[in-house]
Amino acid sequence: DSAVAYNTLWVTDTLHFYSKLWADLNNDYDITVEDILAFNQSWPATDLGPFRDDPPHVRPAPDGEANLTDLSAFGKMWHWRYFNLAFDTTSAARISTDLKMKVKGRKATISLPEKTAMAEILMGESNLNALDIDFVRPTKTSFMFTVTDTSSGLKQFSMADHRGFDSTLTLILPETEQEYFQAQIQYKFLDNNGVSLAEGIASVDVEILPDKFMVYNNYPNPFNPVTTIRYDLPEISNVDIIIYDLLGRTVRHLDLNKVQAGRHKFTWQGTNDVGNRVSTGIYFLQLRAGQETQIQKMLLLK
Repeated sequence: DSAVAYNTLWVTDTLHFYSKLWADLNNDYDITVEDILAFNQSWPATDLGPFRDDPPHVRPAPDGEANLTDLSAFGKMWHWRYFNLAFDTTSAARISTDLKMKVKGRKATISLPEKTAMAEILMGESNLNALDIDFVRPTKTSFMFTVTDTSSGLKQFSMADHRGFDSTLTLILPETEQEYFQAQIQYKFLDNNGVSLAEGIASVDVEILPDKFMVYNNYPNPFNPVTTIRYDLPEISNVDIIIYDLLGRTVRHLDLNKVQAGRHKFTWQGTNDVGNRVSTGIYFLQLRAGQETQIQKMLLLK
């Protein structure tokens, strides 16, 4: 019968045979974030490892145990599937302004829709090194897999937890002197049933707010007659700036109410509160924000 069937084919006909991929747990002939959810839901009942040979053509040899070997087996298949990363450039890719992100220090938080159980985030084209960005595991019971494509400078994070996530995801940014975090981010958030809650491609440009109160050395120092003092506020604060001379007398006093969180600067023109030039000497700047205070020494030379 098979010989007869073969002879009825035209030479231009093509037969397609589809076989299940190892780690395709929802049987859709692909490995996606929904397979991470299926793996998470069935853990520790799913036995995937070990296997022989290299993905995708592997020879499974499950050992009947639930351990790191199974996570490693899934991870190898995942890395094979997403070895080459790229942003979606099709017309279906939606440019979005809906992604909500805040950055404070090295921590960036992304707001999630309610009932999110799966998340996939691809990032690159950043003023920081996207390959050095990491995610905090969103829950103790979540599964998360990361892929890095050094040739394109892209990094993808895929995660799932059938119990659901909290209201935010947290990224850890590399150390930087930049005041803004800029990146292209492709994202997809789904619920437990695979229903899309939000997805799109966003160009983020978010101010990196300080995570602690800091007063920097004035510049220039020594100075004549103008110097600038920079300071960081992690939250809205009432700011009190006092400049003293060596005898402890107040030379200049500013009282600023409800200064926004961020990076700020104060320029002293070398004058007192009535606008007169002060004499050469050592001065002390005291800057108080809320309950915190820092003092800097300054030298005015003429």
